Amino acid sequence: MKKKYKNSPIEEAVCEFRFTSNSWDLTVPGLLYEMIKEEFPIKEQRTIQEFGFGQVQGSIQQHVRNTELILFLVKTEK
Repeated sequence: MKKKYKNSPIEEAVCEFRFTSNSWDLTVPGLLYEMIKEEFPIKEQRTIQEFGFGQVQGSIQQHVRNTELILFLVKTEK
């Protein structure tokens, strides 16, 4: 029997892994998915744009880069 809480527990948790290696092996997300696909059967790939600003030697520099994301979701898409 499930315990009923006065204040609901967390219903969604987000975990993000970032790998900065230039020698990224594209098989890694697939290997991870094989291990978690029973619990997270939906996978989704997205491309996002990241914008950054910084100060270098008295001037402000900006950068824009595209990043590939892979999401692993439960059946309710959370």
